[in-house]
Amino acid sequence: MDNDTYKIAVIGDKDSVTAFKALGFVTVACETPDEAKSALSRLTYSDEKYAIIYITARLAAQIPGEVAAYREIPVPALIPI
Repeated sequence: MDNDTYKIAVIGDKDSVTAFKALGFVTVACETPDEAKSALSRLTYSDEKYAIIYITARLAAQIPGEVAAYREIPVPALIPI
């Protein structure tokens, strides 16, 4: 695998992320803010490289501090959907 290959991940409730898995995205089903924070941390500091992490707007609204922190770093981009 090329070391410069980046992936895309999606964090959200199970119903929201299921369709993204069919597109080849890494999906993480989360129901609580604590689960979302943990997922963000795992994806950000993973050996895998993520260029984009999408997060459902509902979960993003529940963790505004973490979402704001991603505005300061170029990669991965955290994008509420």
